[in-house]
Amino acid sequence: MEEQSSVWCPRCAGRLDVFEEAQPTVLPTAEDPSDAPTRLPEPAGVSAEGLRPAAGPSAAAAAAPPAPGETPAGGSGPRDMAHLLGRVVDGYRIEKLLGAGGMGAVFLAHQLSLDRKVALKLLPARWAASAELMARFTREALSAAQLNHHNVVQVYDVGNQGDLYYIAMEYVPGETLGDMIRRHGRLRLDDAAGFALQAARGLKYAHERGIIHRDIKPANLLVNDQGVVKIADMGLAKRLRDVETDGREALDRESLLRESSPELTAHRVAMGTPAYMAPEQARDARSVDTRADQYSLGCTLYYLCAGAAPYQGTTAFELISKHLNEPLTPLTVHVRGVPPTFSRIIERMLAKQPEERYPDMEAVIGDLEAYLGVGGEKGPYRPRDQHVAILEAEAARYQAAPSLRRRRLALTGFFAMMGGLTVVAVLLRNLGLLGGTIGLAALAPAAHFVIDGVRGKGYFFRRVRSLFFGMPLKSWAVVLGGTVLGAGALYVLGWWIPWILVGAVGVGLAVAYERLVLKPLRAERAEPIATTQALLKELRLRGVAEEALQDFACRFSGEVWEAFFEELFGYEAMILARGKWAAADKIKPRRKHAVLRDPIARWLDAVEEARRTARERRQLARVEARRLKAAGVSAAEASRQAAEAATRILAADPRKQARDVQRRALAEQARLARPSRRRWAFAFRLARAVAGLAMLGAWSASLAATQDVQLPTLGGLLTAEGYFGWGWGGTMLGLVAGIGLVISAFSSRTLGPALVVVGAALAAFSRVIVEWADRPQLNPATALLGSVGLLALGLALSVLGKLAGQRF
Repeated sequence: MEEQSSVWCPRCAGRLDVFEEAQPTVLPTAEDPSDAPTRLPEPAGVSAEGLRPAAGPSAAAAAAPPAPGETPAGGSGPRDMAHLLGRVVDGYRIEKLLGAGGMGAVFLAHQLSLDRKVALKLLPARWAASAELMARFTREALSAAQLNHHNVVQVYDVGNQGDLYYIAMEYVPGETLGDMIRRHGRLRLDDAAGFALQAARGLKYAHERGIIHRDIKPANLLVNDQGVVKIADMGLAKRLRDVETDGREALDRESLLRESSPELTAHRVAMGTPAYMAPEQARDARSVDTRADQYSLGCTLYYLCAGAAPYQGTTAFELISKHLNEPLTPLTVHVRGVPPTFSRIIERMLAKQPEERYPDMEAVIGDLEAYLGVGGEKGPYRPRDQHVAILEAEAARYQAAPSLRRRRLALTGFFAMMGGLTVVAVLLRNLGLLGGTIGLAALAPAAHFVIDGVRGKGYFFRRVRSLFFGMPLKSWAVVLGGTVLGAGALYVLGWWIPWILVGAVGVGLAVAYERLVLKPLRAERAEPIATTQALLKELRLRGVAEEALQDFACRFSGEVWEAFFEELFGYEAMILARGKWAAADKIKPRRKHAVLRDPIARWLDAVEEARRTARERRQLARVEARRLKAAGVSAAEASRQAAEAATRILAADPRKQARDVQRRALAEQARLARPSRRRWAFAFRLARAVAGLAMLGAWSASLAATQDVQLPTLGGLLTAEGYFGWGWGGTMLGLVAGIGLVISAFSSRTLGPALVVVGAALAAFSRVIVEWADRPQLNPATALLGSVGLLALGLALSVLGKLAGQRF
């Protein structure tokens, strides 16, 4: 007997009518015990437990039902955390509850520094009361924060404010696979395999870095609006090498499971969800390896295809007993026409004995990719002709937007106007006009950067915002000092009024540029971007790896590909793709987009990396000191030992070392991809060396001239008397300026040497500049002070950077 049923197709966002044998389909509800967590007895350590998502977009850590006594998701939140709504916790403004469970609550929060949404998990007070537990947990979570993969929910930060301990994670707007099945029914086999393949890639990445998840299930797999599957709660997983034990008395496993319903959890026990738990995990959760995640992923894949978990039961004990003893119900019982290759994949993933499963997640990925007919993460994915045609057509439409010509004309006109005004100011010796031109050239782009950043919250605006929000007091002192010096320079040069006037003009130009040029351009480019994103989403759902998609977009987006690629994947992915393209194919002409941003981005990355390392070291030292004090160590000794332990842990973390190696490799790759920039940098250093030697030679000549020594002249331009009369070149300041220029020639930095050059020029030509400016505020005394200040600041920046362990 056959009956008609429906299968949900996420690609076409609708149901496909199929005929299959009539079989009962059990769809879990919020009360279904198959999807409820239970935690098996284990010596206490830090373990993961999911949280039931609230209605609406999923949190980055959504999974299981709330523990008894806590408010379900969508309510007002646990009673002891309801007062946190609207409060700012360590730079995160808490906005609403997303989920609650035995391991605390997840809130939607706004990270003020980066102006972005995050999922903020606040840990229960009973955890915070244990210094030992929080020390272990912090080490685990900081290690997981090193994971950076598009199929893993990113852990941004771990910290505390008083007794509130939190984890800040990536917020994923979308839904879990569990929610998708509950709302729409089971998936088509290919779609289910595509989702499982993405999760397998994320697990492979984590396994290679020593982390096992141990609670893979549909409720812990999130799907965003681009079709990307992200594994949640990886931040609470156990590391392979660091599973710790303590001396607490073990609990009776079987009696606990027989007496407890699946909705109940117990303290100090290892997590797991019975419907998706590997048999060996039920026996001893401490000894599981990566194949336990493989089994759970196999159960999840079975559930996506059948609409029911592989085993059904009314209690946690019953479910676990079936996983241990009962043979697997073939998928063909639920779904008609399952290909034998697909059945073999699921049966091997769900083998009772770990040694009968795939040896690792890479083998799982290989078979799933072979079933779906797609290339690997690094393999030879070959896009179909129709996909190439769509991408090329949309990239051409993107580059042919009518407003693009208007943008080019606007930018060309602005820079031509700045150049013309500069030439006129120099010819007329009008210092006020020169100051106004410099002010307009600086303030108009700054105003546009702020306006565009507030509107679109782009990558660079968020990074610069984070830079200012995260500055320590000494950096704020430097900024304040620079502001005072800048204001003093404006006063001395008499540029206050011109800068106020051109500031208003600059804001007006920025607003006009945004309204008349960029807004129409974005509207014209919206449709090509949307069409391409829909194509990429379809390919993701078919199992194509993200790396293969990026390579596909890079290769077939035309000569001017970078802006189009950046809108699809982001700036960081574009930089990586640029390096890969330069290494793989140098035949076709490829134009770069906005390369002036790249050194700024690298600098911002270096600053953020240093801050992150310092923040992690402080957090580790804080929790370690608390643990040592609880063990009876004196406060001074605890602080010393904690600081040493934090440094040792961070230095030994292989994930951090791998990230540092990758960062250095990318920097080297970017350096090799910019030969013209290297030539300019070398020319600038050579010019500084020559100018410094010339100043030292002129200073020696002026010294000899005061002793009536006859010196040759160079066309009458470099007489000792003339050089001495231009400024302080013939004094000790000239000697210092020459030495500073020579020293700066050995520096690979930019800002410090630039300040030295300006200071040296002011020292050598101060009298000429004062006479030319004809301003009462700009006199020999103020010029002397400015020259000394610029020389000292420029050299100090290079020297202090070297002392701090950075490049000279």
